[in-house]
Amino acid sequence: MNKDSRVRLGEQKEELAAHFVTDLGYTIITRNYKIKGGEIDIVAMDGSILVFLEVRYRHNTNPEESVAVKKTKSVVFAAQEYMRRAEQTSLPFRIDLIAIQEEEIRHYKGGIYADSWDEDSQEQPETGDEYEADA
Repeated sequence: MNKDSRVRLGEQKEELAAHFVTDLGYTIITRNYKIKGGEIDIVAMDGSILVFLEVRYRHNTNPEESVAVKKTKSVVFAAQEYMRRAEQTSLPFRIDLIAIQEEEIRHYKGGIYADSWDEDSQEQPETGDEYEADA
């Protein structure tokens, strides 16, 4: 699969994730928020909670395993910068993981924890609450 195909597939899966969280009642604020050093796939509100969503897709493997320490740090950095730049530092927030494998969507509320990974380890942190849905 070439780069353009991968990008289009990633965009399709992010669109699927956006519909999924919208169906859960979330309000999408922005998508593909990028700054130097980080990116957030989806920024949304879940009631009064600001939610940063990282979307991971894998066809044949577990997408949860694809979130490495470097990616976690860049998501956390981007979330902190978003809140600072939007002057929303007092809002409660969390970082969710949307894992898409084949046609299955798994949603982990609070699934990315900045402090739960040892920099020298590639071990996955324990994830938050899991919600599954068929795509």
